[in-house]
Amino acid sequence: MLCSVQFRTLNLKAPELLIKQFYNPFTFDIWGLDLELCFINYQLENFQKISNSISKSFQKIIFQCIDKNTESKETVDKKIKMNVLFRQVANPTNPKIVAIAKNYVKHVKEMGGDKPPEEPVIFQKPFSSLMYLPEGKGLFQLPKHNHEIHHEIELGFMVGKIGKNIQKDKWQEYIGGYFLALDLTDREMQAHFKKQGFPWDLAKGQDNFFPITELIQKEKVNDPNNLQLELKINEKVVQSDSTSSMYYKIPDLLAYISQFMTLRPGDLVLTGTPHGVGPIKVKDQLMGTLKQGDQTLASLNLLVE
Repeated sequence: MLCSVQFRTLNLKAPELLIKQFYNPFTFDIWGLDLELCFINYQLENFQKISNSISKSFQKIIFQCIDKNTESKETVDKKIKMNVLFRQVANPTNPKIVAIAKNYVKHVKEMGGDKPPEEPVIFQKPFSSLMYLPEGKGLFQLPKHNHEIHHEIELGFMVGKIGKNIQKDKWQEYIGGYFLALDLTDREMQAHFKKQGFPWDLAKGQDNFFPITELIQKEKVNDPNNLQLELKINEKVVQSDSTSSMYYKIPDLLAYISQFMTLRPGDLVLTGTPHGVGPIKVKDQLMGTLKQGDQTLASLNLLVE
């Protein structure tokens, strides 16, 4: 039977047979994985002879994608892309975003509670909600559904080392760096889901609901549990508190989360917001800062559209 495709990774030398016979090579990229597809016509039996020069994982992909009939370049290309993509997604080491709710006493009270929960309240935000602001500036467009969107300024940290059942006294080993973030929240949707006893992922995970700054190197932070968070809207201070007011400190959070979820390099953790949360509206100018004494470690400037 004839087959219409063969490929090689860019880091491997192609067999002489492919060098002579391939035509119309092109490259695609999936999450940093570059492949060059070389489309040829050859007897399927020949694939067995040259397959030793191709990595085992890609051999599996190509065998799964080729059927017994000659297929078009577009058909095979699509099959290979989807197989490679699935292998990238089906990976337990992919990072996650873990967030903490009700971690400042005054915030608990302003949300109608009496005291912080007996255990940290954990939720997750999808990576599609992330708005990376390496220069600290950006535009945020309010969703078209016109729900009330609230600001929540927070300290975040990135995990730098794999950890399970982390001991509190070794917490510093697992920190890869810090960042300043806004945990934007669809308060109407959150209240609706809470009333029904349902999860409120959609209230926290909408597009661009997670603006973050550049990473702050851990060596620059003397004590992450003694930093000053502040958020201004149109030059008026609306949120201001020290991270020392966190009910569950970073060692507590690492120990608790890692009991249930293995923490891996690249995981992002939000530590909760202080009191003063409230709605944002069109043309609001949000200015967030994270300070260590008089030193500004990070700033976030967001214009609402």
